[in-house]
Amino acid sequence: MAPSKKTFNVLTYYEEKDNDRVKCKTCSRILKKDRVFNLKKHLLLHDIRPVQKEKLFNSKKNIKHQQIKVQISKQILIRSYIGLVTEDGVPFNVPNSNNMRNIIDPICQGPKDKSGKNFILNGSKCKAVLEEVAANIKLEIHAECKNRLLSLKIDSATRLDRNIFGISAQFISKNEIKSRILCMVELKGAGSSASKNLAKEIVSVTKNTAIREYLFQCRNLTKYIRKPSNGYRDLFELRNFTLPQLDCPTRWGSTYNMIDQLNKAKSILSLIETVENNSQDEHIVVNELLWDFMDSYVTIMAPLQKTIVQFQQEQLHYGNFYALWLLCKLSTNQILTTSTSSKDSIIYTIGEMLIESMEARTKKLVSNVGFDACLYLDPRFQHVLDGSQKQRAINFLKTLWAQIKIHSPIQNLSLTNSKTSDTEHKESNLDLLDDFLSVVAIPPTQVTIERAFSSLKLVLSDNRNRLSHHTLENILLVRLNSTHFDSAIDNLNLFVDED
Repeated sequence: MAPSKKTFNVLTYYEEKDNDRVKCKTCSRILKKDRVFNLKKHLLLHDIRPVQKEKLFNSKKNIKHQQIKVQISKQILIRSYIGLVTEDGVPFNVPNSNNMRNIIDPICQGPKDKSGKNFILNGSKCKAVLEEVAANIKLEIHAECKNRLLSLKIDSATRLDRNIFGISAQFISKNEIKSRILCMVELKGAGSSASKNLAKEIVSVTKNTAIREYLFQCRNLTKYIRKPSNGYRDLFELRNFTLPQLDCPTRWGSTYNMIDQLNKAKSILSLIETVENNSQDEHIVVNELLWDFMDSYVTIMAPLQKTIVQFQQEQLHYGNFYALWLLCKLSTNQILTTSTSSKDSIIYTIGEMLIESMEARTKKLVSNVGFDACLYLDPRFQHVLDGSQKQRAINFLKTLWAQIKIHSPIQNLSLTNSKTSDTEHKESNLDLLDDFLSVVAIPPTQVTIERAFSSLKLVLSDNRNRLSHHTLENILLVRLNSTHFDSAIDNLNLFVDED
């Protein structure tokens, strides 16, 4: 058998214009047919790498390709191709590889595009189709949310030094809470030290310098324990202790969990000697004062930590939120009342600062007219509102009621007798009341959008961190609104109609 000879099917991506010129099937640009290098270079602009073929020459007979019939719909072909990028996290350049082209190109010989030509699927085409799918999803969400009262949720997240700002909407449809991601926008201008700056700001709100210093010591101790060369990982596993995780300023309750895990492992960590170092991040002073701080912190912050966990429930409503908030205040006050420690102890210092902050926050909560309206509708807490707050809540509810009636469709414009009209009017008002109470019942938590941000680790990886912000936003929009994915594919105007 003769040695293999490598050839490139460059002209597959072009169509003949005349004797010496060809036209690109992707962008319709005219190029000279005999300039193979220029033809290849032009394809690279569209992320197309010509498939490399090996022709095996046999002196006796040539190998014949066997024709295989594949049954696949046009919609499934496009959906699977886009799904590789949006759902499976495949980089755009993978479909352009030689191995993938050997699989995809024969399949694409069947379906035709609007002009009657073979449909081409590659990295650049995938981006174009992805943009059309995202546009269709936006139109569907716009139609779905039209004339509805929405509960908007806003949050942000950071992944690989890229900052994403997200907005989601919740509404009631057929007695069910529906959630839709309206947008995922990349925020430009935030540097890589955003999380570090936020950590400093959070620490700076602690006015007591002693508490601030103790928090630094706990973080440094956690770093020291987690360093593999110090040998504490195996020791923690042997004693069935949880290895402390370094706290994150943007993660609720992470500081409490870190200190609680350190405090539970006191029998092991009390043997650590003080580590003197000029660097603040490596200086550790382990003594009884530090252990007293940990014990006091865990004790006084336990009610708040429990409340934080309950606040992350997806079906937490305004009334239950306020009940948990009041219970947290009462529990914290009870700890201070029953404590035998002196007034200048750490537990009193932290507790009084916590109570002061919660009181200030409570005033801000009850000054919000929307929150007052929810308390007014809750018989458990209507009594906490004074006369002016109740009147303001009533006015707010009347305005909201008027907006609901304006956007509610008029079912029947025909004239009826007064008795029938009154009955229908009462039934209509009851329906509007149900809709109104349903809107108020939408939980105010950010659980839905927080779950959406968990997709960032799958979409943004080391191999895909160079995605443009526009492409990244399209991927997130399609991935996070999966209920509209199939219908958006069906509405694509890419193929000719089948007979």
